[in-house]
Amino acid sequence: PEKPVYLCGYGDPISERMSTGVAERLYATCVSITDAKGVTVLLVSLDLLNPMDSVVRPLREELAEQTGVPFDNIMVCCSHNHSGPDMRDPVYGALVKERITEAVTQAMASRKAATMETAFTRPEGYNFVRHYLLTDGNFQGEGVGAVPKDQVYGHYGKADNLLQLVRF
Repeated sequence: PEKPVYLCGYGDPISERMSTGVAERLYATCVSITDAKGVTVLLVSLDLLNPMDSVVRPLREELAEQTGVPFDNIMVCCSHNHSGPDMRDPVYGALVKERITEAVTQAMASRKAATMETAFTRPEGYNFVRHYLLTDGNFQGEGVGAVPKDQVYGHYGKADNLLQLVRF
């Protein structure tokens, strides 16, 4: 964005942190896949924190209407960027919507025959548990945050380090 916008990742509702410039470019990308039966799915990826339903649901509805791809066949995911602009910012939200529409249009127009390969592995040290058991017996589900370290007893649950890859 050309003007400062709210940044997300540290507070809700929208944090008071404002952008002061652009350190890295952020992208909206899309892959359009149509199988042999003619069923199409759209996979949209954003370099943002959170695909909030209040923002994404109307976008998916519009994309379904524009493309003819069923609503349930449109997935939006994010890279989980804690210092990117907040999609709820009206100015930035409009820009993101425009970029997503461009990415979807390009993906639909550039489809060609391809093969798909998959792989699965479980590398060590690649994931961690975000749920913490506290010394008072409770647990915190979204990371420790403001809880002092002396109140954290340990991790709650086991990390799932399954890495699934898809290549076209």
